[in-house]
Amino acid sequence: MLVLGLDPSLTGFGYAVYDSQARDPRLRRVASGHEGTLPATVPVARFMHFRAMVSDLLRRYAVGAVGI
Repeated sequence: MLVLGLDPSLTGFGYAVYDSQARDPRLRRVASGHEGTLPATVPVARFMHFRAMVSDLLRRYAVGAVGI
């Protein structure tokens, strides 16, 4: 099963996609990354940016669970 892990903060957003069924431990991390916004970014714009990022991750990977 693919699991999407999210690590949100006020100015940044970390994520990882983990495959719990991969036989080789080196292949369990499917994708990961961090995306940030400038501190001066309006909170609503920041939220919309991160919402679009999570939506894209959900479309790209058929995750079975999400953890924050």
